[in-house]
Amino acid sequence: MNALFTFSTPAGVLTALALTAGVILLAGIRLSAVADKLADRTGLGEALVGSVLLGAATSLSGLTTSVSAA
Repeated sequence: MNALFTFSTPAGVLTALALTAGVILLAGIRLSAVADKLADRTGLGEALVGSVLLGAATSLSGLTTSVSAA
């Protein structure tokens, strides 16, 4: 196995961090674009759709932590 992708080295940890940060960045950009289109199609305000959809997406990490801890 390539030593770059093991988490026992600093390079592996930084590589994993960079990859996951990139995925989160791309997902956030996509989610905000979808929320904007949804607001336009439904006629609801962008603030309402943004607060509901993006708020729900950002609370998923807390939900996951609560469910896994139970």
